[in-house]
Amino acid sequence: EHTRWRRAVIAIAAASTFGFAIELLQLGIPERVFDPIDIVSNVVGAATVIGWYLIEPHLEFVSLWE
Repeated sequence: EHTRWRRAVIAIAAASTFGFAIELLQLGIPERVFDPIDIVSNVVGAATVIGWYLIEPHLEFVSLWE
């Protein structure tokens, strides 16, 4: 279980760092702008997926067609 949490933290950190780096790179492109909201969106998206990753093992899926 600790491994799953460790992977989750690493994934959120990696997605956040990547999103920040992409925003910084956009500073050099005239048609693009640096937008902190994009960074927040990346972090929220990563956290949502990781949240699912953490709760999924505890869920039991039931078929609606049986």
